[in-house]
Amino acid sequence: MVKEIRRTNGQEAIYLTNGASVEIIARTRSSGRGFDGIDVLVIDEAQELSDDEQAALLPTISAATQGNPQVIFTGTPPNPMKPVQGRVFRRVRQDGIDKRNPRLCLHDFGVHDGPLPDIDDRELWRQTNPALGGRVRLTEVEQERREMPPERFAAERLGWWGDPGTVDSSVIDLAQWAKLRGDAPSPEEAVLVVDVSPDRRYSSIGVAANVGDRTLVMVRHSAGTAWVVPELMKLVGRQNVLEVAVNGGQADALVPDIEAEGVEVERVTTREMGAACAAFQSGVTEGRVLHVGQPELDAAVANARTRMSGEIELWDRRDWSIDISPLVACSAAAFRWAKNAERDYDLAMSVG
Repeated sequence: MVKEIRRTNGQEAIYLTNGASVEIIARTRSSGRGFDGIDVLVIDEAQELSDDEQAALLPTISAATQGNPQVIFTGTPPNPMKPVQGRVFRRVRQDGIDKRNPRLCLHDFGVHDGPLPDIDDRELWRQTNPALGGRVRLTEVEQERREMPPERFAAERLGWWGDPGTVDSSVIDLAQWAKLRGDAPSPEEAVLVVDVSPDRRYSSIGVAANVGDRTLVMVRHSAGTAWVVPELMKLVGRQNVLEVAVNGGQADALVPDIEAEGVEVERVTTREMGAACAAFQSGVTEGRVLHVGQPELDAAVANARTRMSGEIELWDRRDWSIDISPLVACSAAAFRWAKNAERDYDLAMSVG
């Protein structure tokens, strides 16, 4: 049935005499766009699939020629150190476990979730690797066992997804975050960043300043947006504010009112927000952040998730039921503080 095999880089495909074809493409945030009429979409190495890549691929089956499209995900348990890439595969698997999707069929050939299995149990190796001793060589698996960390061997060879009882779903280590809580004096100079939740239900003003060799972050947080500009003016009048900035989206609507008070406003770009997201996570891990234990900021940190937009990691705000605007505002403020702390500029002098 094979009519042609195309091996041109980026156009690999097998064309059949009945008009069907098998086409292979590399995954990116735009790959698959423009394709349609796909009956079966096979996503291999699904543990590396990101939300943006899935969003680009799924529409290819919406006009399936046979009218009964199928998506097949195959892969190994995701690396917990790569939470963004593994999120889609984890979500699909959990939907199968919880039977939330009547159209989903789940086949898991690995060991049960729970404590780390006995990774030296050869019988367990055979149960989870039916080709062991044939296509898969025992000597090579033994070498993997010697060279891989136990958790990665359990994931790669035994299909172990981890222990739900010990998994921290936040991208920020909450134990480490708790260690960074401390008392701090009111800063004499600071950077302020305004963020508004996507549904405009809440707003936050992130405050960042230096305390010794750490970056202090604090937040003003309340419902709605009407309070934001008056509170900003109080803060500007109380201390030397190096900069007032807004994170795009809903916060942009406040810019005219802020500028009407005589305050110059900077805008945090998407790329800067990506840098702020990464820098804040690193700052927490390395102990360079200080906070005062505000409940609204603690809750946002506990619910923090990230997503990839191209090559940029951003705070994930697609679940509107969770307000993470305190974290978004504070991380952006910390980033802008680091960028502007050397500037000798008193914003209060510009307020008319």
